[in-house]
Amino acid sequence: MTEPDQFRSGDRGDPEGMWSSLGGIAHGPIVLARAPHIVIAVRCVMAFPEGLRAWLVADTTDINLIPPAPSPPANHTEAAQRLHEWEQWPGPADDPVVHVTVNGHRRRMLMLDGRSDDADPGAKHIDVPVRIDGLPRDGLVHFEVSWKPGLPLTSKTLHLPQLQQALTEVRHLVHSAWGSGRQVPKCS
Repeated sequence: MTEPDQFRSGDRGDPEGMWSSLGGIAHGPIVLARAPHIVIAVRCVMAFPEGLRAWLVADTTDINLIPPAPSPPANHTEAAQRLHEWEQWPGPADDPVVHVTVNGHRRRMLMLDGRSDDADPGAKHIDVPVRIDGLPRDGLVHFEVSWKPGLPLTSKTLHLPQLQQALTEVRHLVHSAWGSGRQVPKCS
């Protein structure tokens, strides 16, 4: 198993197994961090032979507790000047910051595909699946989350003792050479 290189949100670039199969449930819902009017949680963690997928939810009922979104460029000249910033972009300034550590590799997860325009005025809601490449050899997934200034940095480690069992429960949606005889990877 190769070490994880990056964590992503959404479905773009996912390995075949993550879109052609149903993963096994590795962990149920858990609140990662909470402050007045702000919460960041995981709906569930699904296991796939290539790695994990966590469904993250972030909500605030008071957008005054988070940084404002940057204004869009006023014109093409300003957009060109900001190009370098965008290449180094860590994500929207008004998004929560989420880092995940698996097998000693810490990566930031971007939550670009889970925007909800349904939130009440003055509120913000993000609901997005994020891909975690690689399986934790020790069964541990460490989250560090914050949504400053309202939610300070908080750490939580998920223990996935049933990870091997979850991998045996993966159900393939299409019959292919990939899904017909592949061995379930060992986590430890």
